[in-house]
Amino acid sequence: MYLMEESNDAPGDEGTSDLLVLYDMDGTLLQGDGLRNVYEGIGGEPLDNVEEAHARYGNGEIGYFDLHRASMENLKGVEASLAQELAGATPLFEDATVIVDYMVARGYDQSILSHSPTDLIAPHAQRLGIGTYFGVDMVCEGGRYTGDTNTASNYTRTLLSDMDAKATVMRDLAQGRKVIAFGNGSNDYSMLDAADMGFAIHANQHLRELVEDGDSQNIYLVDSFEEAIEVLDRELG
Repeated sequence: MYLMEESNDAPGDEGTSDLLVLYDMDGTLLQGDGLRNVYEGIGGEPLDNVEEAHARYGNGEIGYFDLHRASMENLKGVEASLAQELAGATPLFEDATVIVDYMVARGYDQSILSHSPTDLIAPHAQRLGIGTYFGVDMVCEGGRYTGDTNTASNYTRTLLSDMDAKATVMRDLAQGRKVIAFGNGSNDYSMLDAADMGFAIHANQHLRELVEDGDSQNIYLVDSFEEAIEVLDRELG
């Protein structure tokens, strides 16, 4: 399985549960975007370039992966340790720890699946006690990002391939297990739709429209993890 070598498994996290919980990170577990906070922290031309890309994305001039590429490329020259520090300062939603503790009590395996750089996921996974996390592998030389993604990584290549990539990765991670998934953006829709239970939480307008206009019977629109727990208690018993 191509993901296993990049899973960032914590010691003792063997993944023995019959159910896997997957969380998107930015806007789902985090109150904001960790990578955006990196650019706001370093400022200058990289911030200007990323702000312009976000504006063009908002106007429909470029697609999601063009925006993502601009976000990755403008990390060129940034110290990886500084980026991790700035991203790590992004606050969690207050009830993020509540849902993680709830899933631990049920004995479910938990992982984070994000389009963010793997380095920037790590501090949040550690804060939450989530042992496995998956993101985009960035190339570093001398402790600084080159602006390139690790195209030798099958996982990174898959994640950046198309809008259905998270569903593809989810199936590979699940290995036949049932899945509960949480996400807030349109890039999470395929994962939520393919999961046994999908939660569109803190959903942006595009994701809300996809859920409301779609015919999926297994996606729940919720405003908080506590509301999701109510649904889980009702459906799972």
